[in-house]
Amino acid sequence: MPKRPVHFEPCGPFPLTRTTNRFGKSISDLSVKNFWESSSTASLKDEIGCYLFVLGRKPFYVGKATKSFGQEVFNPKNMSTYRDLVTRFPGKPSLYFVAHRKGAERRGASPRAVISHVEKLLIGLAHEANAELTNVQHRNKPERFCIAGVYNSGKGKPSKSATMVRDVLRLQKKK
Repeated sequence: MPKRPVHFEPCGPFPLTRTTNRFGKSISDLSVKNFWESSSTASLKDEIGCYLFVLGRKPFYVGKATKSFGQEVFNPKNMSTYRDLVTRFPGKPSLYFVAHRKGAERRGASPRAVISHVEKLLIGLAHEANAELTNVQHRNKPERFCIAGVYNSGKGKPSKSATMVRDVLRLQKKK
């Protein structure tokens, strides 16, 4: 019997307040302090998964939280990265989350093990959307290859062999 996939839920955007102080543009300490107190974000504080720091509609950083979003999203290293980005690039800062909810299906692979795979995928996709992404690891381009009729191959009727490989790998037919 095949294992069920580990389920992740996208959430956001959740805006952060950009301020200007004597050093230039920054993210408001008050908005960070109050971030987890908001009714829209409070339920995410103890969850795990991945997150995206975005300016306007461009992703600039992808992170993972295997302890909790509350412990990891605003750690000193990340805050330094976010503050550097808001000084160099335009756009309203916000966060998106790809959360593995505590009540979600827990059978199958460990959610923490899968989070690393999700992070790598998101980094690759974010790098495709913005070449100035600050993540340096896992910047491979996820769609730079195809397996004819099996993966990322576009339109057209797959060969008999491709159909059989898809069947063996239990890949869904595109609808």
